[in-house]
Amino acid sequence: MNIDLRLKIDTGDQSDILPDNLYKKIFPEHMTQEDKVKEGILTPSDVILTAYGGTRIPQLGKTTITGTHKGETIKCSFYVARTKGPAILGLNTCQKLNIVSINGEVKAAPSRIDRYAYQRPTTNHK
Repeated sequence: MNIDLRLKIDTGDQSDILPDNLYKKIFPEHMTQEDKVKEGILTPSDVILTAYGGTRIPQLGKTTITGTHKGETIKCSFYVARTKGPAILGLNTCQKLNIVSINGEVKAAPSRIDRYAYQRPTTNHK
């Protein structure tokens, strides 16, 4: 089954997150009559997910979904979480799918203040 899933790209996130309401829509066969995920479907996880401000995000476990973007296909591990909002694709998966790349080159340039401080003659006041 192929499903188009819109994801929020969050390069500050280390994990891929799938809200439980989306999980239920994608995998209705994994749900019980009481609208809970059937036992043994999700991989248990003791990872503690936190939002930007430090708020904990309750999670139900992990699932693996095969994802394709512009011809790149990989298996993505999503935490199924009790949260509102979009599904989130974190930095690692974004890199694997060539959605983002990291340029690791960092150069430091002296500031104008540093340059002038080094060029001033030293004086001794007695």
